[in-house]
Amino acid sequence: MGLTDSLFKRKLPMDYLFQTSQLMGSFYYNRSLQQMPVIDEYENKGKLICAVWVADEKGTTIPCSLSFPADDSVIVYRRLAAATFYKLKQ
Repeated sequence: MGLTDSLFKRKLPMDYLFQTSQLMGSFYYNRSLQQMPVIDEYENKGKLICAVWVADEKGTTIPCSLSFPADDSVIVYRRLAAATFYKLKQ
């Protein structure tokens, strides 16, 4: 059935796509900064956001660091299975 099960309930990849669309819907791909983990930069009206992920289905984690100007704030969101929105990491 693809992104839903036989009862049309979202599978995990659909949760990810839905959550990402809610968070980044108005941003457009700008450039890739790194390959592994993947770090892509997106832009909207002069504002930049970065998306970081590992492209596998094994639960692999890879340390990563990003540098931002001192006057910028950083908000980290984590994908949640079976949820409509990302989890905000404080």
